[in-house]
Amino acid sequence: QVLVITFAPLSDADLSATLTQLELVKRALLVVFDVEDDLDAARSIRVVAPRFGLTAALVRDREYARAVYGAADRVVVRLEGPETPAALASGAPLVVIRPKNAEVARALAGSGLAAVAETVSMLAVTLDAALTPSALERGRGAVAARAIASSIARVEVAIEAARARHPRPAPGLPRGG
Repeated sequence: QVLVITFAPLSDADLSATLTQLELVKRALLVVFDVEDDLDAARSIRVVAPRFGLTAALVRDREYARAVYGAADRVVVRLEGPETPAALASGAPLVVIRPKNAEVARALAGSGLAAVAETVSMLAVTLDAALTPSALERGRGAVAARAIASSIARVEVAIEAARARHPRPAPGLPRGG
């Protein structure tokens, strides 16, 4: 199974804990870390992952990352990060680590869009449950039923149209409004 982990929700201290949790998952995983432009994160993963018996693939290109999200069985995200809508738009159900807003996380979990690991130490248990065939089917179905990709595409088109109608203000003018 393919699991994408966005590096943004992990602190340096979380990397070893996350890799330990991945080592405990009962299913065979291909783990892809989305490091964006964080070269230090990429170096850390390359050095540390083999110590846990993992070969971690890395991705940083935004377009390629979205394609990888679409191929993933689950994408591990921080709920508040920009990777969350990107993953949902690509059709991938989520695993949310340490949500800041427990109410939103529960709503996403209840709808089938996400599984929630309240702490990094709960990641293996959460992944074991989230990667069962029935959970994967429910997650993909929940994402597809909401037509998230087409909704986000409509919002992007509306934003671009608004930008075209309202060119940037002259330098030195206050922002906002």
